[in-house]
Amino acid sequence: MKTLIKSNNDGCVQNIFSAVYGVTGISRQMLVSESRVWYVSEARLLCILFLYKIGLTDEKIAYILNRGRSNICKCRHTAENLYDVSKSFRDKYEKIQTILNKKSHENENFI
Repeated sequence: MKTLIKSNNDGCVQNIFSAVYGVTGISRQMLVSESRVWYVSEARLLCILFLYKIGLTDEKIAYILNRGRSNICKCRHTAENLYDVSKSFRDKYEKIQTILNKKSHENENFI
């Protein structure tokens, strides 16, 4: 099952987890936990959007976050809807995007 994640995506995945942690304060350990507390779920939704954005499939994201594929698909659609209607969610998304863009200019392998 480890072959689901290509080695060239590993750095991007780590960078996304790091950027999400920087904005939300939620660690990778909490993101993959079974917690349903809103601030953890919100950070997980942000993470799912960015992982999908770099080209990972729902199946690969599910493996990374220790979830089912159908759960990731539902969460991704929820996150896309939240982005459209929630200013605070959109602000967090844009802060994470800024961090990733800034790092990408410093290091071509960041994302």
